[in-house]
Amino acid sequence: MRRLLIILICIIQVVLAIQYNYSVEDFIFLFVNLIGTFYFLNHIIDVKSSLSTCLLYAFIFLSLSVEALLRLEAGSFSLSMGGNPDKAFEGLAIFSNRVLLLFYISFAIFNTIINRKKKDVIIKRKSYFHDSLFVFLLIFSFGISVYSGIVGIGKMGFEAKINLPFHLNGMIQFFRTDIFPLIIAIYVYDKLSLKRSVSSKFIILIILWAILESFVRLSRSASVFSFLPLFFMLLYADFFRKKDIARLVIPILGLGLLLFPIISLLRNDGDVSVKTITEASNKTNEEGSTISHAYLRTFISGIYYSKMYSQINNDPSEFYFGRAPMVIMLGGSAVYTTRVIDGVSENVVHSSGTTGILDPLIIGGHGLCYLMIFFLTILSLHIDRRVGANFMLYKVLSIMIFFVMIMKKNLTLVLDSESIQCLSCYIFQYFIISYYYKKCFKKRKVEI
Repeated sequence: MRRLLIILICIIQVVLAIQYNYSVEDFIFLFVNLIGTFYFLNHIIDVKSSLSTCLLYAFIFLSLSVEALLRLEAGSFSLSMGGNPDKAFEGLAIFSNRVLLLFYISFAIFNTIINRKKKDVIIKRKSYFHDSLFVFLLIFSFGISVYSGIVGIGKMGFEAKINLPFHLNGMIQFFRTDIFPLIIAIYVYDKLSLKRSVSSKFIILIILWAILESFVRLSRSASVFSFLPLFFMLLYADFFRKKDIARLVIPILGLGLLLFPIISLLRNDGDVSVKTITEASNKTNEEGSTISHAYLRTFISGIYYSKMYSQINNDPSEFYFGRAPMVIMLGGSAVYTTRVIDGVSENVVHSSGTTGILDPLIIGGHGLCYLMIFFLTILSLHIDRRVGANFMLYKVLSIMIFFVMIMKKNLTLVLDSESIQCLSCYIFQYFIISYYYKKCFKKRKVEI
């Protein structure tokens, strides 16, 4: 499997070089990248021990290299940017080649510097997360989800009908999007680590809650992202088999793909019936498959690089901060992609989104983007090898934050109106994990 993956990735890189007629310099970079591909994939023992690094690498390759190869959404270039699709995708392929070069070099340098932290002996004392506590939290989550649906808290494209005091609207939103998904992961971890089974009733109720959240928030990804902490926890866990993870992931992804066109229709029409669901399915088939739509919404870095290529290509230097004032004024790169690149009117409630690649690219040009890739590579190695060696749930929290930094935003996170609440949420999650471990574990250091 590893050899096939190496061959496939190398073939894609070579095809891009031939298809877009690389310069001599970029052919040299390609040669180094082919060596880097062998080195990187042969130094990855397994996904579990290098999850953050693999996640970053997959995001770079799928967002940039695969997008340049498949040329998805080639006709969607913003007229205001004056983009030429052929030139834009050629620029994307070259950009992908150079980003991969930086990733491979960063990995090769710090792969030997950042060593794995030795584990202490962890002795389990008791199960603290009782079923009665989880039942209470589950009922509470259903309750605030229903309440949020009624008053419109966290509903995409709509203002809440009521603003509660003491920032309670934001606190309710973060409990639904971040806190309770982590609680689900802790509960399942508590059960499985003691070799106890999770009740099928609880599993069904959790899935129903995730579906409810998709409709309440009008989010096409809520049904999937609600299980992310659980998914990462199971990947790290020694007591869960790979085939069991597949049995969990495939139905969740299937559910997300099933809800994708329905939620898209709800955003536009606000009504769901057999007729409208059928119309949504037909419309999706006409525009492209649900899978391709979901792929583009997840890995948007390549398409937006292509959309703004004519602008970025004319930057006077590698480090160019000419767009930074407008990004700051608008409130982040996600608003910039929406209003400036896509030209969506301020009267239209819509967000095109951003990523950890687009964020520095828009603010400081190619140079700042390359620095961010360098930093994220080092951070991924640190998370994989130094964080949570003794207490796995800290690693789960770390990779969730890392996930936000590569899939959503990093530099402009402070420009978000909810940045303080988001930081408070991460701190609160840390204390939840710390309190759980304090009640359940004791640690005894030994020489290894």
